[in-house]
Parts: sequence; C-alpha cells; structure tokens
Amino acid sequence: VLKELTTKKEVFKFLENPINYLHEAIIKDTGVTFSEKAAPAPDQVAKIFNIPYDGITDKIYRARIGQLGNFDFDEKKSIIYLTDEAKEYICEQYREYTKDEAETKAFMLMQKTCTLLNDYTERFNVDMIDRNQIAERLGLRINNKTFIPYVNGFKKRMEHSGTKENFI
Repeated sequence: VLKELTTKKEVFKFLENPINYLHEAIIKDTGVTFSEKAAPAPDQVAKIFNIPYDGITDKIYRARIGQLGNFDFDEKKSIIYLTDEAKEYICEQYREYTKDEAETKAFMLMQKTCTLLNDYTERFNVDMIDRNQIAERLGLRINNKTFIPYVNGFKKRMEHSGTKENFI
C-alpha cells in the first residue's frame, strides 16, 4: 500500500524525519480521506491496511540515522549506503578507543561479527535469552536487541588469551 521510495529526493526527505514521513505516507498513500476536523492516528490507519507499523517504527528507532551527509542513495539499485567519508570517520572514531593497530583490527573484526549476528538473529527470530548467551560468550554487549562491540571486553580477551599477535 505504501509507495516505495525511488528517488534521492524522497529518500532524503524520509531520512530528515522518518516518523513524520511515515505518518504522512500512511495517510496519503492509503487514499483514505477525512474531514478537516478529523485527524486519524496513522498507526490505526496502518492497522486497517495491514501495514506493519510497529515493525517499521522499531527499525526507524534502531537505525540511529545521525547526519544525513553520511548517506547517499543509489536510484538504480534502490539502496541507501554510507558514504566513504562516513566510513572513514567511523573508523577514526574507533581508533580513539584502541591503542594500536592490532587492537583496531580486532575491534573491526568484532564490528563485522556484530553486523553478521544482528542480521542472523533478526532473520531467524532468535530470542533474547539466546542473544544474551551469544553476547556473553563472545564478549559483546546488547543494546535494544542489537549486538555491539565491547572495547574493554575484547582488550581483556586479547590479553588473557595471548592472541594479540594474531592481529598484527
């Protein structure tokens, strides 16, 4: 029912204020009209049309969009992606928390692991009990169902296991 975002202009309008954009799209794209006195709740209209409102808003809140300049949109592939400059900036931020190249490499590996785990656990509906066990075993943290690297955790793991040389 909701119109797909196909142009860079639409995507960036969405990214400026995703919740407001979603609310406007629900009202506009469903074609339901109301008198000026009646202002329907977008979440209720979404229910009528079987639009997964809670799922969409949950993903919006978890996305942590940040600065719009960090993103670009490929209209041919219909994907939003981080710019190379944003990736570089993020890497520089992580380097502040690590002492040397080995720790930086280990942290980046942890970040990749978190990305894969987040994708896997979402796709296969892994419950929070299992997610917490995975996080504990791997020295990760969980924030709002999302795996995140734990800098002090991986530093301690490297020290105690003597694996730092594996990252040099």
